[in-house]
Amino acid sequence: MLNPREQAEIQQLVVTTQKEYKNKLRSNNNSIYAINLVSDLHSKIDSTVNETKKLGVRFGCENGCSYCCTLRVEALAPEIFYIAKKLKAYLSNEQLTELVENLEDYSEKAKGLSQIEHQITCPMLNDGKCTIYDFRPAMCRKFNSLDAEVCKDPFAVVPEHKGIAMKSAAKMHAVMAAYSNKKLSAVPHELGQALLVAITDKNAEKRWFKGSTVFTPLPESIEP
Repeated sequence: MLNPREQAEIQQLVVTTQKEYKNKLRSNNNSIYAINLVSDLHSKIDSTVNETKKLGVRFGCENGCSYCCTLRVEALAPEIFYIAKKLKAYLSNEQLTELVENLEDYSEKAKGLSQIEHQITCPMLNDGKCTIYDFRPAMCRKFNSLDAEVCKDPFAVVPEHKGIAMKSAAKMHAVMAAYSNKKLSAVPHELGQALLVAITDKNAEKRWFKGSTVFTPLPESIEP
């Protein structure tokens, strides 16, 4: 539970971040900018994590630790396009074809699974390491466990640093609101299934920038 001072700080963070991103999206009216802008969100979250580390806080997460990588990875719509662009830039045609095949197999398994039901290894994990670590989603960046031993149980409540969790969530909420104000969908989607669409559908980015929702909604967000 946040105290009044912390609540005020978080509320102000939402207001200032949303205003910043609204202005940026308003001043740069093109899809390339709108997609690349999420890398700024990633930098902001990384800064929050690094500032916390400088205070002496130690996390259980380390290179090669992948206990949380069977949980459902959610990414905002512009993040998915951003990751797809990065993959297309550095993968060979053969590697990209192999990735698409893997994503197709993965998507069949993940289709319709709720957050609790989803216990499938992330398709971007290879030999226990994240292949998109440098441009991974904000959701992954803000998830830092204080005790990796707890993470061995996929159903355990992972001990997170409250400051990082709250500040990162506030920034993500503000960014989503700024994109929504621009009539651009920025809600979270399951990464693997959405990434398959972003890579294979040549018109997906154009339709998204025109205001369409091009990725499958999370099962929990679909009204019965």
